[in-house]
Amino acid sequence: MNKLNAILLGIALFLPFVVGCDPATTPAISVTEVKLHDWTDPKDGKIYVVAMPTWKNDGKVAIRQAMFSADIKDAKGFKPKESAEPQFHGAIVEPGTTVTPQQVPEEGVILGVKKELEDQFGKLDESRVEVEGLGSTEEYKPPTNSDA
Repeated sequence: MNKLNAILLGIALFLPFVVGCDPATTPAISVTEVKLHDWTDPKDGKIYVVAMPTWKNDGKVAIRQAMFSADIKDAKGFKPKESAEPQFHGAIVEPGTTVTPQQVPEEGVILGVKKELEDQFGKLDESRVEVEGLGSTEEYKPPTNSDA
């Protein structure tokens, strides 16, 4: 998790200076709980493990979108599937508000195929999974298809 923390911390500290924001008003997210859910992908029929983070806006500004990344403790070589869009968007989360995810897998982090993860890293439970989040005050705008 050290690499993941370093990357997220670097982004969180460096980004405000690049875009000219006041670091005191940078969105701050703390993950308060992580639950693991099994989810069957209708496209391939495989069962995936999804980490669903409950999180709190600990900052001084409202958050409009949040992205999360996950890691399995003591799991060398683990690379979770990266999300192409934020796991949370479409609502405003005021400072001090806690958000509990409801939609699996959209609001979580897909760790991988359950059988493959368990074969490689053993049985997974919440105590072995760490999730970090990064928030933004910008409204999420999904990519548009230029062919439409």
